[in-house]
Amino acid sequence: MTPAPTVRALAAAPTCSNEGGTVNLNLSDTNGDSYLSQGESATYEFQNCEFRWWLGILSGKVTLQAVALSDANREIQYTFSSFTVKEEDNSTTLDGDLTLVSKAQPPYYEDTMKGGSLVGKEADDAITTLSNYVATYIERDDEDSISDAFDADKMDSTALGGSVGVKTSEPFKTIGENDYASSGNMTITGANSSSVKVTAESDGVHVNLAVDANGDGAVDQNFRMTWSALEEDCPIGTENSPPVISDTTQSSTNYSYDDLGRLIGATTTITISASDADNNPLTFSWSASNGSISGNTATATWQRVISVGQVASGVVTATVSDGQCGGTSTKELFLQ
Repeated sequence: MTPAPTVRALAAAPTCSNEGGTVNLNLSDTNGDSYLSQGESATYEFQNCEFRWWLGILSGKVTLQAVALSDANREIQYTFSSFTVKEEDNSTTLDGDLTLVSKAQPPYYEDTMKGGSLVGKEADDAITTLSNYVATYIERDDEDSISDAFDADKMDSTALGGSVGVKTSEPFKTIGENDYASSGNMTITGANSSSVKVTAESDGVHVNLAVDANGDGAVDQNFRMTWSALEEDCPIGTENSPPVISDTTQSSTNYSYDDLGRLIGATTTITISASDADNNPLTFSWSASNGSISGNTATATWQRVISVGQVASGVVTATVSDGQCGGTSTKELFLQ
């Protein structure tokens, strides 16, 4: 008989990298192997804990219950209690339950998040409560596609000023390198059965909003806008197309050495190409995961980090804007 699989990384509590941060682990180790196995649970209690590999400070409690841990099917239930993630000027506090189910059946790979109640509170006191919610993400290698769906019996939000229900009739599907879905639809229902049906258009750029304002089942107004404008909360009907950043990128690196031939510096020049369907003037900005980068055109100069005699790899992010609402595009470039 094959023993139940284990999550070996949970055998011991990690160590906080910041002074004064603490984390405690309580493992219900029923089989005595010191690891989280199927059917067991682990509770972490954080107090202002920061990790070198995590850009945030953790506080509060989270309990993990291992329901299934096979290679083809993993299911872990999370229960949050005042669990706070603080990142720079923002923080999110979670209370409630979330179950993560991962299934691998090539060419299908599916992740599902679901739960009965999950409350999220932001630093600005905005509160969102999800009741009986399910979010599904499916990746298909055979057609290079990603499908997303979200359903919730009730989503209560102080930012919305009330509650809505969400139902996905057809998952939103994104194909290839496209940023947005080219098929799929969902209906969001509010007070007095008023609703808006969100439908992806086949161009992968636009989305249609069919509004039933009085809840009589008839469409009162149709609005067409770009996905990027919807994403950025632009005025209803905004059709500005965001800039398109070409996949073609040019880069070259100059190296400097000391008198002994040791590498002491490296500068990489990066050039991208971008265009705008609306012919709006474009502005450029750059950031890098390490070192320093400068440039406000399609070309940037990156002063690299030298580590143990080698150039450290990193990620450069190019941001292109046409100055209009919904008119910002980004591209991440991984450079050795």
